[in-house]
Amino acid sequence: MNYTKAIFTSILLVSGVLFAQNSNNQYIPIEKVSLVESTIIPNYIEYDHQNAPDLNDLDDLLSPYLKGKTGLGLRLLKTEHDQLGLVHYRYIQTYLNTDIEFAELMVHTKNSKILSMNGKMIAEYPTNTTTNLTESAALNAALNSVGATSYKWQIPSEEAHLKLELNDENASYFPQGELVYINPSLEYNANGFRLAYRFNIYAQEPMSRAEIYVDAVNGEIIFRNEQIHHTNVTGTANTAYSGVRSIPTDSVNSSLFRLRSSEGGKTINTYNLNLSTNYGSATDFTDTDNIWNNVNAQKDEYATDAHWGASETYDYFLNVHGRNSINNNGFPLNSYIHSSDPQSGSSSYVNAFWDGQRMTYGDGNSSYSPLVALDIAGHEISHGLTTFTANLVYAAESGALNESFSDIFGTAIEFFARPSRANWLIGEDIGSAFRSMSNPLQFGDPDTRLGPSWQNVVGCVPSSQNDQCGVHGNSGVQNKWFYLLTMGGSGTNGIGNAYSVRGTGIDTASAVAFRNLTVYLGRNSNYDDARFFAIKSAVDLYGACTPQVASVTNAWHAVGVGSPYVPTTISDFSAIDTAECKAPFYVNFLNNSTNGLTYFWDFGDGTNSTARTPTHLYQNLGNYDVKLKVDGGACGVDSLEKLNYILVDTNIVCEVLLANGSNATQTTCSGKLYDSGGSTGAYNPNETGTITIAPVGAASVSLNFIMFDVEAGTTGTNCNYDNLQIFDGNSTNASLIGTYCNNNLPSTITSTTGAITLKFTSDPGVELNGFEIDWSCTYPSSSPSPDFIVNASKSCSGEISFEDKTTGAPTSWSWDFGDGNSSNLQNPVHTYNNNGTYTVKLISSNSFGPDSVSKSALFTVNRPLPAISQNDTFCLNQNIRLTANGVGDIKWYKSQNGGTALFNGNVFNTAAVNKDTSFWVEDYIEAPLQSVGPTSNAIGSGNNFTGNQYLIFDVLQPIKLQRVTVFSGMGQTRTIELRDGNGNVLQSKYLYVSSGMQFIFLDFNIQPGTNYQLGLSSGSSVDFYRNDGGVTFPYTIPNMVSIKSSSASSNPGGYYYYFYDWKVKAIDCSSQRIEVKAFIDSTCNSTGIEQLSTNSADFSIYPNPAKNKITILTSTNSTNYTIEVFNKVGELVLTTYSKNTNSNQIDVSSLSNGVYFVKVISQNAQKVKSVVVLK
Repeated sequence: MNYTKAIFTSILLVSGVLFAQNSNNQYIPIEKVSLVESTIIPNYIEYDHQNAPDLNDLDDLLSPYLKGKTGLGLRLLKTEHDQLGLVHYRYIQTYLNTDIEFAELMVHTKNSKILSMNGKMIAEYPTNTTTNLTESAALNAALNSVGATSYKWQIPSEEAHLKLELNDENASYFPQGELVYINPSLEYNANGFRLAYRFNIYAQEPMSRAEIYVDAVNGEIIFRNEQIHHTNVTGTANTAYSGVRSIPTDSVNSSLFRLRSSEGGKTINTYNLNLSTNYGSATDFTDTDNIWNNVNAQKDEYATDAHWGASETYDYFLNVHGRNSINNNGFPLNSYIHSSDPQSGSSSYVNAFWDGQRMTYGDGNSSYSPLVALDIAGHEISHGLTTFTANLVYAAESGALNESFSDIFGTAIEFFARPSRANWLIGEDIGSAFRSMSNPLQFGDPDTRLGPSWQNVVGCVPSSQNDQCGVHGNSGVQNKWFYLLTMGGSGTNGIGNAYSVRGTGIDTASAVAFRNLTVYLGRNSNYDDARFFAIKSAVDLYGACTPQVASVTNAWHAVGVGSPYVPTTISDFSAIDTAECKAPFYVNFLNNSTNGLTYFWDFGDGTNSTARTPTHLYQNLGNYDVKLKVDGGACGVDSLEKLNYILVDTNIVCEVLLANGSNATQTTCSGKLYDSGGSTGAYNPNETGTITIAPVGAASVSLNFIMFDVEAGTTGTNCNYDNLQIFDGNSTNASLIGTYCNNNLPSTITSTTGAITLKFTSDPGVELNGFEIDWSCTYPSSSPSPDFIVNASKSCSGEISFEDKTTGAPTSWSWDFGDGNSSNLQNPVHTYNNNGTYTVKLISSNSFGPDSVSKSALFTVNRPLPAISQNDTFCLNQNIRLTANGVGDIKWYKSQNGGTALFNGNVFNTAAVNKDTSFWVEDYIEAPLQSVGPTSNAIGSGNNFTGNQYLIFDVLQPIKLQRVTVFSGMGQTRTIELRDGNGNVLQSKYLYVSSGMQFIFLDFNIQPGTNYQLGLSSGSSVDFYRNDGGVTFPYTIPNMVSIKSSSASSNPGGYYYYFYDWKVKAIDCSSQRIEVKAFIDSTCNSTGIEQLSTNSADFSIYPNPAKNKITILTSTNSTNYTIEVFNKVGELVLTTYSKNTNSNQIDVSSLSNGVYFVKVISQNAQKVKSVVVLK
């Protein structure tokens, strides 16, 4: 029987999720995964706590999802500790260090081990990365969109007050632009992200505050995130507030008190705006006896309600949730009372709002009293909690959650501080309630997602006219959830589903809501996220399969979000791959069980495991049953057995996918290859995937196309959209057989070697069914035909690169280089020490047998003459000093071949040694730098161009391309690429290029070859100058390099793209290294400079002491001598040489104060004297 094993790209992705790999190549079992449609990266991953990965492995854990996109990174925003002993890290995703708005990751750890992480991120680079707009131009566009007559930063008192309020002398309201990527639809499609300037603009008249996002290309306002989160009310009645309460105040003196308090980290301040909107002009509320009964026409009595409400809110978050104010770091709770209407200036202002820094309250009107009721104060301050935690976007479902959490904690604070009068209405104290948590429909708000009164958010563009897509109205859904979780209830919801919820009490309900908001939710979270992480929060707090988890789940079901709770243990499992064509076979099991506590696996091969999500290795061929027993404690026990579930059989055809990125080489002689969509789906957009099929010992590989459906190109046989390229060899550097799509269909293809490579590329447009390919191989029927070439006919460095050109499926190689050395590499590089020609022999073997070829005088080694040097003898403990001379640079080494130079220069000084020691010296002659290509862009007409074009050139001998000149229109980072004739990147340079004429240092080492390409990467912004006139190809250095054309589709010889005045050089020459020995004479024992000083004679030093210079006057008979200066520990600090003079001046200004020893060395003697440097 013939079996087929199918694998799909989406499944491969999940497989990567089930077992994450860390930096030590260890596989980390994953407990639970949650996927959402909006992003291919899971929005929640939970690891096996017993094998949790280290926080340091975060990048490695994310790598499979980011598919090698190293430009995508993370920036840490904040770190918080919770009451369960966990540490939570909140990151924002970046592209090339620029923030990607609303793309974030929350990592939850214990003892630096990652227990879980969640968030929403993108896995592809944003495509719109250009900025044509300056920050000032973008700010003008933002201000024009606001249209205010005055702004906070224009008012000196407001600026001064902000500095005082934040205790920061640099604080200012003036908006600073920050470049970010944002998708205006709030989705996670990388193609939708646009580079924009973000400004936080606080307008004074008319009042508004919002984050304004300005497209960095065209100045369009693409998104507005409101920062003033407010409460608007309508009604008819007036009531009293909270009666006599204790409040914290500040004593200025014995007869003057004010509504301020700062003790024990708790800071509560309440100010009087005096019917204005200028915070800088606010004054204190005062009292003479600290008994605050200041009832007056200005309604000052309501100030104490706001003050007491802020105080109780602080106490609630500290005592109930262990949080030190809204930022967990003692954030001051500042309230401003008696605000006028920011739009009209009227004293009748029925509103209260949080603006990102403080609470502001209006006085109401003839029908409504001031909006400082306890639940409203708690509501507004809780907006601040949201700002410092999830920071939910104030629009659509995330905005509804933002409003709902404020209602939830406003109500919870009311039950905490004033339980006798607490209820489920919002704002009832000010005259009339405006929302009900127990019955949202009472005020026209939905109590069920997609039910009556639900405001549609799909395709909604947030504006003030639609309440930012229903942030107040749709908050009723989570409000009703919180009420049911607290009180319980049953019935039928707005979409016709019956429900029954057991109440848990407000302490439990608020604990779940608090953890959900502060730990798990992110800026763009929706109701699905809120449900998922509310359940997760309940599990964290109370354990799995508990009544609290059941109530949380059922309450969400009651409001139309998710299914009801399943109260039993259910055993269920699956595996991504259940069949394999060869052993050993790794199987990753996914545990889909419900409400399990412990697990027991029987893999059917005599082994078992108690891990939740194990990986098992089947060592032998066979058919295996798999059984999982799950114990859920109070929820019960369940077992599931799947018969003949795992099959390992050589009759199975090995099937693989050509997925995005580099895929593993296939070594079987036959198999089946699909595109990334597998046997049933379409391939994915934005892919560049490669795979090599190289059966061991094969003579050829054939591809038989069973199905082929790849988007056609524009015209003729041009495959310039999606395409499949096939190469005759083991990489994309091999010869291109062809490029195929629906207007250039492939037939059966057979390689001329034992390997074939496929490269599939797709663009962001149409994705079709792809391809199904059967491959097969043949084996050699005769010995191979050996052949090889070298990279140069002459070498002045001795280095020769050999390239195997054997045909007939060779599998091993044996080289004899003709100088007594050999190698078994396929393409070795060898260095010859001696000049001359050589006979090189290559023996190539395949599965049939060996054959050989010899070539003589294929190249000539002509290295420079060796350096001139001689051995020398030194005393024991004496510093070594060796000399050498040559025509180039002298380089000293520790060994005859390889290694890094110890020193460059004629005189080599090193520390004393205790035995005879060898050093090696070579004469290094650097090749001259030559120019090729136009020296400037003044050769003819042209302009800056943004198209991705390149130059095409040939190399005739090994060279280094050191530098090119470009003329840049805009300063930004770019990637310059050297590619082969097939477009494969050989070398690249990533760097920032400023505007104007710039030198770019590439240092590309290039071997002989044809049709090289020099261009920019596809992701780089170009904006370089190119000529479209005066171009005269080729530009040539004979026998070295020839720039012969451009990549222009029409008239390629008429355009010169980007790279001018190439600076190139041939390979540098180096002589054979010669050995130089330092012999040690143990009969003379130099203990240092002090001993040498006894021979001091025959020269004098003046002045002594010296400040900047000394003069050496010698009477030695030699006219050539060396002068060396040592410090008091024997280290050489200065050296000079003298010819034909007995008087020499030495600059000692660089030496610090101290005693030094001057040593004069002639041909026959050496003398030492001391000198003092004193400045």
